[in-house]
Amino acid sequence: MLPSKLLYNPAAGRQRERRSHVVQGVIATLRSQGFHVESEATRAKGSGAQQAADAVRQGAAAVFACGGDGTVHDVLQGIAGTGASLGIIPCGSANALAQELRIPSDPLRAATLLHPQHSIQLRTMAVHRGDLPTLYSLCMAGAGPDGLLMYRMLTVNRGGLGRWRYYEHALRLFCSHRFPKFQVEVQQSDGSRAEHTVVSAMGLRIGDLQGIFRGIGRGASIHDPSLHVILVAPPARLTLPLWFVLAWLGLARLHPGITICKAQALVTQETVPLQVDGEWAGHVITAVTMAGPLQRVLTPAPVQA
Repeated sequence: MLPSKLLYNPAAGRQRERRSHVVQGVIATLRSQGFHVESEATRAKGSGAQQAADAVRQGAAAVFACGGDGTVHDVLQGIAGTGASLGIIPCGSANALAQELRIPSDPLRAATLLHPQHSIQLRTMAVHRGDLPTLYSLCMAGAGPDGLLMYRMLTVNRGGLGRWRYYEHALRLFCSHRFPKFQVEVQQSDGSRAEHTVVSAMGLRIGDLQGIFRGIGRGASIHDPSLHVILVAPPARLTLPLWFVLAWLGLARLHPGITICKAQALVTQETVPLQVDGEWAGHVITAVTMAGPLQRVLTPAPVQA
C-alpha cells in the first residue's frame, strides 16, 4: 500500500453539501486501488501548499488534490521537487489540468482509474516573481488582463455560479479598464531572443482552458517540452476582443496583433499583474521558464486491448 494523503477543498465546486459523501467514496476507492490514504480538508485559501509539504514530511509518497485547478496548484507548491506523486481528483468548477490528462470529471470514476503503478513525469514551469517565492505550474501563467482579473476576483465568492462569475467580471473589467502596454522578452526554443510590446502575455501548457476560453490555448500541450507563448499587441480595445473571437473559431494565428511561438522563457521587463493557474500571484516583474523540477503525476492506466 502506498502511503498517501488526500487534501480536499470543502469550498470547491457547486455541490458542497455532498462533499463529505464524495470524499469518503473517493477514499474507499483509492484504498481498494492500493493507496494507504488519509484525508484532510484544506484550512484556508492557499493552505494546501503547507499541508501538502507537511504530508510529505510525514511520509506520504503521493498527495491527492481533491478540488479544482486552484487546489491542484496549491498542492503542487508543497510537493514540487520532493519526489512525491501528484494525484488529481476533479471536484471543482474548473478542472482543466484533469481534462488535459484525460482524468474523468466524476471524482469517483477518477479514483477508480488511478493506480500506484501508473504515472508520468512532467516538467513544471517555474514562475519567478522578484523577491517573492517561486511558483510551479503545470497549466499556465498570464501577465496583463488575466492577472488583473484574478486580483479583482480575490474579493468575490467563487461559489454558486462558478465560472460564470469569471465571465461576468471579465466583461466588466474589459469595459471599464484601459490595459497599459508593457515589454516582454521571449527566449524561443531555438535559443533566439526577441522583445515585444504587448498588452497581454501568456505561457500555456494545456490546450483547452474550458468554457468560453477554450479556444485560447489551442496548440499547447502538457507533453510539449516547450512553453506555448501567446503575445497580444496593443491597442487592447481592438486586439483583445478580436483575439478572443478568432481563438474561439480556431483562427487566432490570422490575427495580425497576435504572436504565437514555442519558447523556453518569457520575461516581463516591468511590474505587471500576474496569475498562475488562475490564481492571483502578485504585481511583479516575472520570469516564466521551463526549468522547474520534474513532477510525477498519477494518470489513468491505459485501456487493455
